[in-house]
Amino acid sequence: MATAILESPSTSLSLHPRSSHGGGTSEMCPGSTSQDQWIESRAKAILAAHPNFLGRSDWVQFQCTNPCLQIQGRLPSFFLKQLVQEAVKRLGHDIRIENRIVVASPTGEIGTGR
Repeated sequence: MATAILESPSTSLSLHPRSSHGGGTSEMCPGSTSQDQWIESRAKAILAAHPNFLGRSDWVQFQCTNPCLQIQGRLPSFFLKQLVQEAVKRLGHDIRIENRIVVASPTGEIGTGR
């Protein structure tokens, strides 16, 4: 079972997945709805605590389904899109991240892919 440990509530959130199997690998998205919801809530907490997303974390949505964390939303720059992806990597190496964030200007123009 995965557990979260807050190292410093005022600065950053550090997550340490734990395995209940006694082995060396952690099981982050075993298909369990409660595990998926836990991962989604941790991803939201990481983003909400990130200085670049204070007050704007609702621009991004997360959905976890074994073994993938899907990120969706609309952001004004590729920089912010990449920041979201890097921030949620802290959840663990066992999660595949699909970054489906659309980059669009405030006027609605969609950016070209890189």
